[in-house]
Amino acid sequence: MNDQELKEQIKTLIHANTNNLLALAKLVGIDAKHDLIGINLQGIDLTKADLREVNFSQANLSHVNLTEANLSQANLSQANLSGVNLMGANLKNADLTGANLSNSNLIGADLTAANLREADLTEAYLSQTNLSGANLSKAYLSGVYLGNTNLAEANLNQVYLSKANLQGVDLSGINLSQAYLMGANLSQANLSHANLSEANLSQVNLAQTNLTETNLNQANLIGANLSRANLTNTELIGSNLSRANLTKANLFQANLSLANLSFADLSWANLSLTKIREITVKKAHFRYNLGISQQTKDELMSRGAIFDDNLGNGLGILISD
Repeated sequence: MNDQELKEQIKTLIHANTNNLLALAKLVGIDAKHDLIGINLQGIDLTKADLREVNFSQANLSHVNLTEANLSQANLSQANLSGVNLMGANLKNADLTGANLSNSNLIGADLTAANLREADLTEAYLSQTNLSGANLSKAYLSGVYLGNTNLAEANLNQVYLSKANLQGVDLSGINLSQAYLMGANLSQANLSHANLSEANLSQVNLAQTNLTETNLNQANLIGANLSRANLTNTELIGSNLSRANLTKANLFQANLSLANLSFADLSWANLSLTKIREITVKKAHFRYNLGISQQTKDELMSRGAIFDDNLGNGLGILISD
């Protein structure tokens, strides 16, 4: 049976008086776990279809209507799902490895524990999508909006989120190590206890973001906006914060050892009990900082820091271990 014949058979089954496509497929001799691999179903309507455990790997499903379809445990690896409508669909435990989901509508879809490793979700609509426990490692999410998205326990290791809108999103405890977030909007987001070690956060908006006890070791934060961010007990060992905006940031007990703060603006930042062992402060600007003693000031100025005030206090910041 060729693709066209299969497509006609499937259309007939879809218009039957049931949504259980797999059960009907067996009646007409279609093996839904083998015969649909690589099939071209572009543009057909599969609204509310029961497609549990179906094998659509490498299939062309672009612009298919899968609204409220049940694709739980389905194999959609390397499938073309660009522009597809999956609004409210059930994709629990589905395999979407390497799938093309660019410009797809996943609003309200359930992707709990789905495998999206290396999937392309460029400019996909993910508002109110459930991605809890999903594997998004090395996935491409450039330009996506993740408002009200559930990412609890999701794996975002090495994910590509350039220019993504994550404003106000709860990413607490998430693994974003080595992630690419250049130019993303993370303002007012919750990243407490998250792992962002070695992540690229250059030019990222982190204004008023909660970064309490976050791992930012060796992260690239060049030109990042961290104004009013909460960095209490945050690990920033070896991070690059050159030209970053840290005005009014809270760095209480943060660890900035070996960090590069060249040309950064730390005006009004709280540096109480902050560790700054071997930091680079060439032309870094300090002004009215809580936690800096005169001795610490003198030490930082000897390294090239610029102080726009003469105010210091006795709390000090920790230069050595």
